[in-house]
Amino acid sequence: MAGIDVVLHQIVPGMSDHANVCACWYDVADPDFFHFGLAKLAASAARTEPRKHGQALCEIFGAYGWAEGLKMMKYLTDHMLVRGLNVFVPHSYSVRFPDENPPQLGQKHNPQTRLFRHLMAYMSRLATLFGDNRQRCAPCAVCYSAEADWSGQPFQPFEQLARLLTEAQIDFDVVPFDTLAAAPDAYRAVVAPMAACLPEAAIRALTAAAESGAEILFADKPTETACESPQVRLEWPSGGRFHTVPQAEIAGWLRANGMTGLTVQPANRFLRVSHFASGGLHAYLLTNESIHDAVDATAVFAPFSGGAYAVYDAMENRAVRCCAETAEIPVHLAPYASRVYLFGDLPEAIPDAPKPFAAEKTVPLNAPWQLTLYRAEDYPNGQPMTVMPLSALENVTAPARFPRFGGVMQYETSFVWEQPDAGRCQIDLGQVGETAEVWLNGHFAGVCLTPPYRFECAGCLKTGENQLKVVVTNTLGYEQRDELSKYLLLEPSGLLGPVFLSAEPAE
Repeated sequence: MAGIDVVLHQIVPGMSDHANVCACWYDVADPDFFHFGLAKLAASAARTEPRKHGQALCEIFGAYGWAEGLKMMKYLTDHMLVRGLNVFVPHSYSVRFPDENPPQLGQKHNPQTRLFRHLMAYMSRLATLFGDNRQRCAPCAVCYSAEADWSGQPFQPFEQLARLLTEAQIDFDVVPFDTLAAAPDAYRAVVAPMAACLPEAAIRALTAAAESGAEILFADKPTETACESPQVRLEWPSGGRFHTVPQAEIAGWLRANGMTGLTVQPANRFLRVSHFASGGLHAYLLTNESIHDAVDATAVFAPFSGGAYAVYDAMENRAVRCCAETAEIPVHLAPYASRVYLFGDLPEAIPDAPKPFAAEKTVPLNAPWQLTLYRAEDYPNGQPMTVMPLSALENVTAPARFPRFGGVMQYETSFVWEQPDAGRCQIDLGQVGETAEVWLNGHFAGVCLTPPYRFECAGCLKTGENQLKVVVTNTLGYEQRDELSKYLLLEPSGLLGPVFLSAEPAE
């Protein structure tokens, strides 16, 4: 297998535009390399080297500190899956507490251990579906920039171009020149980062790729000399398959020449895509890597011109059949969200999508709450730390409340519903820190590891008095304040709201 290890804050949600302080890499994590280059190196090797059988491994979650919770783990999981990683080793399962290398998964002291299985089931489903990089459709290659770096002459790191293509939803492989030379006809386009000097073998590989039908794109300016003869200026063929394209225009050039499987309007640089094809089935994994803003776009997928398609939610393990009259498909992805879009030979067993939820009545749940705090090892049947009434929702770990609390926060309230014959209902918790589980009148409505914290259920809401229970877990970063957690944000904890209940009329 190809393989990478992601540790010590190399990738932090929301930090793709910033060189964040971290515990490795000379104490600074370069966002271009870690967010846009590292995972593609492994996925590309898995796709191009036959002995790897399309498999790319990632050791994941390790050495981030107790402040790393399931929300961040979900982000890291999607980051890897959409870039082609498909075999995972979750780190770590130390039996010591506290350990010097947290977070420990499976520890009874970790309040989110109860919910970790939901993330692992999600990871397993998508890693199985996208388990062979040889089925990934990458129309172009970005040349690896190692030789240019070693030459000592001005050059552009490959990860800068990787970022441009990733943010434009164009998939690619990062290809060393020897791999390109071995399979010069593997790509429709080869993007060569700016390099003042390259070895003759690299120059021959680019020439052979052009002769095999690939379009060669030099970023900003073509390579000027060969390392073996720096005094001789290279003369590349004018016109034909060699093009010099300003870096900022490369993604547009590729899109204009049909080398992308997805087009979205309006453009969104936080949308990520991976396209796999097997037989007559095409599967697109779409991920929103913004931690604040939703993706709302109209998408056109290359193999689809209208008709039936399917959408798969791997967290819920549910696929639904949809239909579009044209090639345009609406895409909505909340922050941290992912969906799989399927086209072609769909299984007959996929049910039709239900009607969109259409609320007839929405009411705020501002009633007083009872808050019960538990340590992880005591929930749900042990002795609580405290039980207290709340007249308003608030940050449990605020300085004036319980700033060193890491555990389970159970909220209970009752409310009166006066409208008879309610159909489906939806509970929107608003802001939550960090995971949420909901019960309405004793019926389990589900679990959310990431926003939106919205739960839909049918047949649970009744006329008269209703009982609502919400269980929120944060991380041990608040309690332990370990060395590694100092690099991460400690967000507000608990149920923060506002909480709303919506209901449809009964059919």
